[in-house]
Amino acid sequence: MDQSLIIIFTTIDTLDNAKGIARQAVEEKRAFCVNIIPNGLSFYQWEGIIHESNEYFILFKTCKEKQGDLEEWLVKTHPYTTPIVIQSEVLVNKSYLQSMLNEMKNIS
Repeated sequence: MDQSLIIIFTTIDTLDNAKGIARQAVEEKRAFCVNIIPNGLSFYQWEGIIHESNEYFILFKTCKEKQGDLEEWLVKTHPYTTPIVIQSEVLVNKSYLQSMLNEMKNIS
């Protein structure tokens, strides 16, 4: 298994949607850990109109081996027509990385 920690980040409209996606990602071992950050305020242009909305930020932590699967699943599962999926490989302390890899080593 590749020893890289991958962070995937998206936004979502409601706490219930955030919890549902977070729980499912962890239960299905697509992600090791998911953090939901409340009180996001987003300004964006959609179909020529500037919008302002409250959103929740969702931060997924996973291994490189599951990165593509998590991205594909997230795009299919997300309630937005065109969700943003930001991905980055990050450096992390060795003890955390080892805990993640131990938990995710039995993924199918």
